[in-house]
Amino acid sequence: MKMVIASKPNLMKLSLFYGCDESILKNIDSDETLFRIKALIRRQFKIHSDSICLCRNIEYDIFKKRVLKNKSEISLGEKPLRIIDYLLKFRGFFVSSENLENGVYPANSKNKNGSIRFHIHKIRQLIGEDIIISNRTNGYKINIH
Repeated sequence: MKMVIASKPNLMKLSLFYGCDESILKNIDSDETLFRIKALIRRQFKIHSDSICLCRNIEYDIFKKRVLKNKSEISLGEKPLRIIDYLLKFRGFFVSSENLENGVYPANSKNKNGSIRFHIHKIRQLIGEDIIISNRTNGYKINIH
């Protein structure tokens, strides 16, 4: 998702023409800017609220980047949360191991694949075995109910 904050109205039209998802004037209210940024993030997750229900009593807060079970936070760590976040953006589809690694880790990281498997194992232990589906050919898919 791309957003441009322009200082001149004609730049807004130009940025939208060239593929920007949102364009706003620099001098608008800061609350409006925040609302538009949050709307873009919700659009990326394809939802209309601040959280996604993973299963009956577990939800993921897209803005605070945390998993809640019965409204209490489950401590997962940064990488597992990034994995959940990335898979939720593509929910309903398998994500290849390579795409997941590239989406979660910086370009210069090494030993990503073993680490991905380790973190997915940790997610399954804390949230549930069926939360992430693995397929040797297709990769990983988040399984939300």
